Amino acid sequence: MNPFVEDFKRAWHKPNSILIRLIIINAVVFLVFLFAKIIGTIVSNKMVYDTLQFVMYLPAPLTKFMVRPWTVFTYFFTHEDLMHIVFNMFALYWFGRIAEEYLGHLKTLVLYVYGGLAGGILYLLAYNFIPFFINIQPAIGVIGASASVYAIIAGTATLLPNYGLHLLFFGRVQLKYIAIFVILLSVIGSIGSNAGGNLAHLGGALLGFLFIKSYQRNINIGLPLEKLFSFTENLFRKSGRKTNNRQKKKQKAHKATANQTFSNDLADDIPNQDEIDTILDKISQKGYESLTRKEKEILFKASQK
Repeated sequence: MNPFVEDFKRAWHKPNSILIRLIIINAVVFLVFLFAKIIGTIVSNKMVYDTLQFVMYLPAPLTKFMVRPWTVFTYFFTHEDLMHIVFNMFALYWFGRIAEEYLGHLKTLVLYVYGGLAGGILYLLAYNFIPFFINIQPAIGVIGASASVYAIIAGTATLLPNYGLHLLFFGRVQLKYIAIFVILLSVIGSIGSNAGGNLAHLGGALLGFLFIKSYQRNINIGLPLEKLFSFTENLFRKSGRKTNNRQKKKQKAHKATANQTFSNDLADDIPNQDEIDTILDKISQKGYESLTRKEKEILFKASQK
């Protein structure tokens, strides 16, 4: 099998590899969009690319959203700009590792999904009920994992405000200051050219803050989704174990059959002493030429012992 495929499978099946799986999903969707756009441009037919946009982008108008409600999930796994996905995936990995360490991989996944949903909902509310945003509705919609990433950034900063990260040119910076800085940027950008994206960022950040505050009060607002993910994870784990057990049983059965066949072949290859004596008597009476082909083979095998 291709080494790249093997590395991919190893990374995907690594225990508790939620962050890696999320990064892989985002990267695959990005590459699909990229190749669809390139091929569509070359052949002057962007039907596939346009279909992907229809399926994955979260549209601003409620009338369009009602036709494709699944986009409130798909948009936060989708990127088209290289720097957009690079920034999001690096931030997801850095802050997600902290979240996994203190919250566990399932709560980190819930935080990612809830953050994306919260960002999408705030985006829809703003562009359908606030006059300023209604007048600047985007033509296609919004995409990007930024709302989910902001939820994890705000969540970790709320949980561990004094936890420090070493940043290039800045040295050690506490999480609370990093969170304040990126949230402030989104507040400023909420009236700019990427207003919708920044609104989604703020929705995700708010969710991350509320999620951790509830958790600190022993209220797990992500419990239903966490149970669903846990059930799914256990289901796939059992399925994988059954598949592995079946493969092992088949391998053992095949090995046993092969050994038995080999033993039988060996038994068949060893001539019986009575058969040899009978053949030798026949030779003494009628000569070697009187032997049949099978008798000659038996005699030959006996001579090889």
